Amino acid sequence: MANEQQRGRRPTFGLEIEKLLKQVPQGDPFLRGEDGAAASTTSPRTTSGHRSFDLTESTVPGLQAQGARIDRALTWLIALAAVGLGAALTQWPYPYPCDWRLGLYLGAVGAQMVTSGWAALASWRHHYAVAHTVALISLFWGIVLAAEQILPRVGYAATEAAWRCGTL
Repeated sequence: MANEQQRGRRPTFGLEIEKLLKQVPQGDPFLRGEDGAAASTTSPRTTSGHRSFDLTESTVPGLQAQGARIDRALTWLIALAAVGLGAALTQWPYPYPCDWRLGLYLGAVGAQMVTSGWAALASWRHHYAVAHTVALISLFWGIVLAAEQILPRVGYAATEAAWRCGTL
């Protein structure tokens, strides 16, 4: 009996949802009841109500393609800089057994790791898989270089080393 009464009634829940969808300022123009012509001429607005500056292919032809090329070039530049730093650290010209020289070397390794992380984030954001792989390999290489110096000094390696000169 209750099911028969519910079938005979008009669904008010659906009407309520339609009414709420029409009130959404950033909603689909079709759901708000606007026609296609009026919806295509409206400009995008931010949540604060001000017009946003949106450069699309329809407004400036070729700008998105140029921006994509610049993004790709900058991402690869950062990734290759990280690889170059990692390669240069293997040829460090000064001995770094302890004290400030060790700190300088570990600072350079840290800079290489930060650059690698930056390249990994940039390549992830722009969906460049090969650049992301190169950046992660470079980051792993920085971890290896840091571990090579840190682990003997914290007692985890077979050989021992000191942070300060003359303490061993």
